[in-house]
Parts: sequence; structure tokens; C-alpha cells
Amino acid sequence: MDPADKSIIEWDLQRGTQIRLIRGHRADVQAVTMMPNGKRLISVSADILIKTWRDDGSLSCILSGHSAPVTHMTVIPSSCYGL
Repeated sequence: MDPADKSIIEWDLQRGTQIRLIRGHRADVQAVTMMPNGKRLISVSADILIKTWRDDGSLSCILSGHSAPVTHMTVIPSSCYGL
């Protein structure tokens, strides 16, 4: 995650190489988490949006409704629920 350019960088930790760059937030990305099945990323941002991303880096869903920046996200294991 690189808040300076409002993007998420996915890394191959063994090789130390960038796998993909995901862009889509209009403000600093605050946190990123992975769904338990490994098929979706969830990012939260100062733009007051929660976004889900497919494993190919494409946008899956935008969740709105917050009135202030979203700074944290957690996913309940073995479910599709997030807090």
C-alpha cells in the first residue's frame, strides 16, 4: 500500500518484486485486508469508501455510507462479514 499515490501495491515477498499496482481511491489508503478465501482484497481510505478488489486487481464493489475517513477494516474468518 502506498498512501502517497492512493494505490495498493501487491508484492511477491520471496522475489521482492511488484506483482500489481491497484489504483482507485481518491485519498490516502488507510488499510488493506484479504478475504479468508484469498480471492478478494478490501481497502479502506480517507475518501470514506471501502472497496473490494478481485484477485486480478479489478474493482469488484464499492461500499459507501461513512461520513468520515475509514481507517481500519477486519474480516470475520469463515464468513463474508467485515467490520
